[in-house]
Amino acid sequence: MKTGNQEPAKEVDKVVYQIVDTAFNVHQNLGPGLLESVYETCLAHEIKKRGLIFEQQKQVPKRYDGIQMVLV
Repeated sequence: MKTGNQEPAKEVDKVVYQIVDTAFNVHQNLGPGLLESVYETCLAHEIKKRGLIFEQQKQVPKRYDGIQMVLV
């Protein structure tokens, strides 16, 4: 069932495809077993090369157990 304008969904699908494809390529190139930060840095580089705009390691303020924290 189609409802409304399908164009925004198609654009989201294109972006999601690019991100998943990029992540797969980075992992395939580097292989398993590295630190998460290595994959993150390489993935960010590749996403920038594709011209996508994103925020990396955005800080999120959160209260936990009565303490105000800034989580990354």
